[in-house]
Amino acid sequence: MGDRNGSALVHQITPGIDTGDIVDYKNYIFPVKCKVPIDYYVVSIQKYEIFFKNFLSKLEKKFDFKLKKQSESSSTYWPRLNTDLHSYINWNNDLISIQNFINAFDYPYKGAITYLNGKKVRLRNVSSAVANYHPYQAGLIFRVYDDRVEVAIKSGTLIINELNDNYGRNIISTIKVGDRFYTPSQKIEKALTARVIYTPKNKKIK
Repeated sequence: MGDRNGSALVHQITPGIDTGDIVDYKNYIFPVKCKVPIDYYVVSIQKYEIFFKNFLSKLEKKFDFKLKKQSESSSTYWPRLNTDLHSYINWNNDLISIQNFINAFDYPYKGAITYLNGKKVRLRNVSSAVANYHPYQAGLIFRVYDDRVEVAIKSGTLIINELNDNYGRNIISTIKVGDRFYTPSQKIEKALTARVIYTPKNKKIK
């Protein structure tokens, strides 16, 4: 979503899910260099470490915490995702939406999924450039290098630096100009309608 706001927080445990009063918190901004999940994780861990050291220090000093009610009107909840189920690329979307979507399933995950020449492939490490293409060109590969491919998108060029088959093998050397990425509509529909619930032992799909 392009939201770079982060927060470390401690709240009271109540019968509801994350509904307890806020005990202490610290907001922060993720730097522009953060692009894929692993980048955000590294920054978060650093921020959490600082926050919890300060929090424990306050506890030792018997700090008088002022509890704060959580605002239900400003809260959001997003169901969990699963890379194998939800990462299918919709090539009808605009360039930035597709780039952000692929980034969201980048390291430490296996990559966003689409199809090429009838086979499932995974994309990671992408960038973009401004260009003007017709929507019918979306997904067409128009330039191939040894280490990347360039793809036409509705509002620009998607540059793919890591393209693997479903077994994690690099397949850029097998790509030809004029090949097209596509995602079957039933895959996108399933990704939009399926909900994953994780349990201590496994995951369930509803």
